[in-house]
Amino acid sequence: MKKLKNLSYAVAAFLVTSATSCKKQLEEFNPHSATAENMWNTPAGFSSLVNSAYQELHLFYGQEDGMWLLEGGTDLWYSAGRSGYARQIVYYEALAPTQSQPTKAWTSCYKSINLCNAGIGRIDEANFTNETDKNQRLGELHFLRALYYYHLVEQFGSVILNTKEAAEGVDLYPTRSKPEDVYDVMISDLEFAKNNLPVSWPVGEYSRASKKSAMGLLAKVLLTRAYYSTGADAQAWFTKAKDAALEVINNKAALGNLDLYQNVAEVGSSVYGPAADRAKNKEALFVLSYDQTNANLNALTGANGNRIFKYTLTRYTGKGAMNSTPVNAYGVDGEGRLMPTWHMLDLFDETKDARYNTWFQEVWIANQNYTWKVADTSSTTLERDPSLVGTTLAAGDTAMWCTKGVLPFNRKTKRYLAVGRNDLYVNPQHKQGAAIVENKATATLYPSFKKFVNANRTFSGTTDFGDAMIMRLSEMYLIAAEAFVKLNDQVNAAKYVNEIRKRAALPGQAAAMEVAPGDVTIDFILDERGREFAGELQRWYDLKRVFQNGTDWVGYIKKWNPDQTLVQPYHRLRPIPQNELSALLNAKEFGQNEGYPQP
Repeated sequence: MKKLKNLSYAVAAFLVTSATSCKKQLEEFNPHSATAENMWNTPAGFSSLVNSAYQELHLFYGQEDGMWLLEGGTDLWYSAGRSGYARQIVYYEALAPTQSQPTKAWTSCYKSINLCNAGIGRIDEANFTNETDKNQRLGELHFLRALYYYHLVEQFGSVILNTKEAAEGVDLYPTRSKPEDVYDVMISDLEFAKNNLPVSWPVGEYSRASKKSAMGLLAKVLLTRAYYSTGADAQAWFTKAKDAALEVINNKAALGNLDLYQNVAEVGSSVYGPAADRAKNKEALFVLSYDQTNANLNALTGANGNRIFKYTLTRYTGKGAMNSTPVNAYGVDGEGRLMPTWHMLDLFDETKDARYNTWFQEVWIANQNYTWKVADTSSTTLERDPSLVGTTLAAGDTAMWCTKGVLPFNRKTKRYLAVGRNDLYVNPQHKQGAAIVENKATATLYPSFKKFVNANRTFSGTTDFGDAMIMRLSEMYLIAAEAFVKLNDQVNAAKYVNEIRKRAALPGQAAAMEVAPGDVTIDFILDERGREFAGELQRWYDLKRVFQNGTDWVGYIKKWNPDQTLVQPYHRLRPIPQNELSALLNAKEFGQNEGYPQP
């Protein structure tokens, strides 16, 4: 049996523990084994390797682990009702090297990187007769390797940099490469992918990485890389990031009729429907497919469905005249984990900005009759005034109103459930942070974030099958704007910000939504990214990118999210997983990230 070489131990452990026989599993995985040789030596067989390299993206996009790692612990979200769920990530409470989410991220990324390395290294053995087809498959692998390394570096900092297939034994004396060196590989990978990936794929394969995917990720990577430099070097990187983003914007037609939707509602609805419709998603740069009809056909789809849409929904069952029917348009109930901070709600001016009323729900309509009972008057349940006992809410009536505004009445005496901002947050003021009010009756009642809820769902399970949005065109406008700010060109920064703001305007409010060059600062860019990309698994990376100093990072989070009392500067990096360190023979030299227990 040949052994695996230069492979992160976490991946080797994954392979070992997932088999009943260590020897058998290693032999089965070994890229030099007869099985792999026979399977990957044709273009069709090689495609199975490429498909497998996509699979671990499902950890980050569409599942709860990615939701906590990429949205939790920021300025935009509280744990709903201060629940204990995933507090190590959402509130940095006792975050340790044994925590499951960072461990899964490390393992999944290295597992996939090794698949990419194997394919890149042995593409010539696949007997492609068409050079274009060959380079397209290579382009996918280079794109995916860059994306996995992006997650690794931004989660963990200095990491193991492997660009060769692990084939001759586990390296128990690895070293860590600084982020800048890993970014060099990412950029090279994405340049290759950009030059070799097709503009589009057949409808049945629409979610593969394409030319626009590589160009979009390159712009994001260049922008992030710029923050690792200072002075003239940083300016050069910001210029590259700006140019890369503008290349996408200025070549929209050539990239498959890419464009912004003019109605922000289409951003959410575009991820549902038949594959033929999803393939026409004109704003998407890259999505991860969760097509139920193809769930068992290839590794590009997630058989268990996309779940993140339900983690930001207000719990409406058990609230009087509301029940969860199998296809309720309000979304799957009972798993609301994250509630918006006051800062998140306050970012939106709903009198001008269509994004608030499009992406948040404040009103629920009763879908059954309900008569208020004595038990509903308890301060730990629904807090109904005794005068309401015996009165009935009818199906079709307003059942709940959860608003960011101030209630104009005593909520306890209203026939329907109502909560306002003063019931949810402590002294909520415009442009200030506010903690959560301690009240069990209102703990899970808040404006519901519904950006990717399928209003026409027919699936009766507790999940859904909308695509996970990874990158879309509007991000290129805000990447360009951010780079222009760093280049001290507020005029152009405002130009590209305003393209997004005008698109988001209510009818007749486009001019009112525009901002002047002097308004566009880095803080404003963060606010606009919060408005545009909330819930799209970008916020943790946004804050980490902009605030390279851990103290500044903590200060920003605490300013807008006063519930974050435990976050420390060192939390800006996740801990290296303990199972990785425990297996290394140079664990002390390899080192743990600062702030966590050292080996």
